[in-house]
Amino acid sequence: MLSRIGPVAPVAAYTIFKEKYSDRPGVIKGFVSFNIQARDMLRDFGEVYLAWGPTNQELDDDGYIKVARAIVAILKKFNMRVIWNGKIDTKIFVALKNPKKI
Repeated sequence: MLSRIGPVAPVAAYTIFKEKYSDRPGVIKGFVSFNIQARDMLRDFGEVYLAWGPTNQELDDDGYIKVARAIVAILKKFNMRVIWNGKIDTKIFVALKNPKKI
């Protein structure tokens, strides 16, 4: 769904997922998003900085960190190089290990 509407702000992504999965609480724990410039960086260089956040905006800092760690773990499962400094106000850097023209 997100690919059809293009890059979205985190709040919009949260709203879409909340509506789509409102009957299944706990299924979606977090989200990632990026803007058009980041998309171009991914296409041209195989690298992108991802904005991220939890779907539950009432979490404390530890809850935010758990969500980010889960996102990082999922990205690494797809054989991506991931760098995140562990701070909740920092984007997650992702580099494709074998970038091809996207």
